[in-house]
Amino acid sequence: MSTAKIQPMPGFKTWSTQQLALLKKKKQNLNEGEKRAYGVYFIELSLELVPSLPQAGEADLEFFRKSTADLISKLPNDGAAEKSKKMDYYKALAIHKYEIRKKYKLVAKGYYLSILLPVGIVLGLALSLLLKNIFIFLPLGLLIGAVIGKLLDNHARNSGRSI
Repeated sequence: MSTAKIQPMPGFKTWSTQQLALLKKKKQNLNEGEKRAYGVYFIELSLELVPSLPQAGEADLEFFRKSTADLISKLPNDGAAEKSKKMDYYKALAIHKYEIRKKYKLVAKGYYLSILLPVGIVLGLALSLLLKNIFIFLPLGLLIGAVIGKLLDNHARNSGRSI
């Protein structure tokens, strides 16, 4: 079995460069908070990382191409966009992130921490109600969730799966 790196589709590098230029043009009118809220950095990094992944087949890359182009076209140019357009964009962004996480095993920075911190809080709250000591078990559950989430985020970053 060969472990050679799969080359992206012909013209994918050119398309990726064009999409990055379009994204750069669209984000000029956005402030830093809007760029983070709209996931601009996630899109930029995914455009750089996904084509170089060994599990990226032609069908997956074609889907990624279509999804990313659709997402960039829906990106609001400024913060004064209509609420319905913003909601359409956020919906498309959530689907895009889900597909990238599912197909390529890539996650956003802080993904596991954001999932496991509330789990730790619920665990700590349940233990504190059961054992009638909220001052010990609630912070303990919070700490456990934070530590495990941080460890998983570090593992994803070290293995190159973090965007």
